[in-house]
Amino acid sequence: MDAGADLVVASGPHVLRGMEFYRHRPIAYSLGNFAGYHDFTSVGTLSLSGVLRVTLAEDGSSVTGRFLSLRLDGDGRPSPDASHGALHLVAVLSGRTSGAVPPGSPRRGRSGRPGADQAM
Repeated sequence: MDAGADLVVASGPHVLRGMEFYRHRPIAYSLGNFAGYHDFTSVGTLSLSGVLRVTLAEDGSSVTGRFLSLRLDGDGRPSPDASHGALHLVAVLSGRTSGAVPPGSPRRGRSGRPGADQAM
């Protein structure tokens, strides 16, 4: 962000990590594994993943964002997760210890961190 990035999506640890805003720009530290046919263990929190969709303004600031919770099946195939397990995990990892904010809530909590499975 300090060098000019408008959005950072990091990866590497094969698990979900938290999200935050820095200088009004979104950072997703890891979205987990999207798919991996028999490549990775997909039990417990290792089965949780997500899709992040962000719209940026011309100046690079975040306009809208959504996080869709996914769960990998035993073969490593992703599908939408009605229990929102990834949502809850990202919320906790992002410092939203009360868990997810309900749909229709403001884009960001007091901490500046996004809710998930709805607008950021």
